[in-house]
Amino acid sequence: MRKTRLALTKTKVSGRRYYCVTSPKLGPGRNRRFFKDKPEAEAFLRLAQVQQETYGPAALSFSDALGVETIECCEWLQPYGKTIRDATKFYLAHLKAVTGSGKVREVVADLLAARIADGMSDRYLGDLRVRLGRFVNCFGEEMIAAINARQIDEWLRGLGVGAVTRNTFRRRLAVLFSFAKRRGYVTENPVADVERAKERETEVEILSASETVRLLECADSETLPFWAIGAFAGLRRAE
Repeated sequence: MRKTRLALTKTKVSGRRYYCVTSPKLGPGRNRRFFKDKPEAEAFLRLAQVQQETYGPAALSFSDALGVETIECCEWLQPYGKTIRDATKFYLAHLKAVTGSGKVREVVADLLAARIADGMSDRYLGDLRVRLGRFVNCFGEEMIAAINARQIDEWLRGLGVGAVTRNTFRRRLAVLFSFAKRRGYVTENPVADVERAKERETEVEILSASETVRLLECADSETLPFWAIGAFAGLRRAE
């Protein structure tokens, strides 16, 4: 295919004479700029020649609208000491991560399957399933790479639970996103930027004999053994 060269020619449009500057552009086709006056056309041609010699043929495809947009973007980035190239590289990495990611519900399912294969306890799996299930109810159809720290923080605060429980949910989410990072679903773990809830230290109290009696009297047949063994043998739930 014949390449378009930078050139100045005379042409007629609707019977009127114009001067046309033709220049190559990226991809197929060409750029054409029309002028009524020859000196104006020659000045534009000289400017285009300088741009082509300095920046290559791509410079001739730079439209006025693109130039204005470029200036605006540079002004927005300037306070942060970043360039358009920096911004483009960052956003491309984000797009690649999102397009190569998976939905939250899919990654949670992968995590649970992996933990089952690892032989984790039923108690741990049940807790993981319940807590991450609530996260799936809210974000299940979203790509996990698109979830950010602010969304996670707002979700945790909106649970309406105490600090200890909230931090437990946070730990389960940290497990999820760490797993997602190892599997290539995300590039960063946003939970690392989510603040832990402040847990207030309270003194552990011991039930009196009368309080223990009342507890056992109010317990149903299913939970009575649990309370009795805990009270008289001192066993914890995990034991």
